Amino acid sequence: MTSKMLFVSSDAENAGCLLKILNRASIDLDYATDLLEAQRLFRRNRYVAVVTAAELPDGTWEDALKLAQELPSSPPVIVTSPFGDAELWAETLGRGVYDLLAQPFDAAEVVRILKSTLKAAAACAASR
Repeated sequence: MTSKMLFVSSDAENAGCLLKILNRASIDLDYATDLLEAQRLFRRNRYVAVVTAAELPDGTWEDALKLAQELPSSPPVIVTSPFGDAELWAETLGRGVYDLLAQPFDAAEVVRILKSTLKAAAACAASR
């Protein structure tokens, strides 16, 4: 089974960058431009993790987190932001986000965080 993640962001350039990085790491990525599209994809696919921009056209990372937590698999959520300061990091982690990923993306950091997320998701699934 392949590991499939969903990236929710209105920034197509970031999506393209993330896709290139994850292709090299053999991680499949679906892309949604907003929460409405993410909801449609959640109904058709099972994701091991969700990566979301902090700000979306129809909501925020908090809305994406809520959607993910309502899924039977409750995949971990990673938030991306060009303003990845300590305050946002503390707020997101305090509300149940797995990690914060700063933009612009650093390939090594992206792979490290996402592989760690996949490992944690697999351990959680095995314990169910």
